[in-house]
Amino acid sequence: MKLIETIGLYDTGNRLYEPIRKKPVSIIGKELAMRLLEGEQEWGRRFRLIPYSSIGVENGLMKGFVADELVVFVNRYSFVYAHPVLAVAEQSFGKRDGYEIILHPDMI
Repeated sequence: MKLIETIGLYDTGNRLYEPIRKKPVSIIGKELAMRLLEGEQEWGRRFRLIPYSSIGVENGLMKGFVADELVVFVNRYSFVYAHPVLAVAEQSFGKRDGYEIILHPDMI
């Protein structure tokens, strides 16, 4: 995987968990996913399906993957997460929105 620095949005309403290991799931846009996974050879081992519900979607599935590491910086503190689960949003969002990742509240 690659090292990419970006801005995240802390979302207290994000209640996504990976169903098998019950790990919190953060959400990234398609553009960031493409940059992270470019040239990735082991996609199958990292792949996850994450069930979700939202307005207009009662039983949806999001594609996701397990990253090597996620480091979250908040002011002068840092939080390091090994093997975080990242779901890829169907809709695009990116730096023009001010963030490229929606962080799960359990990650801060």
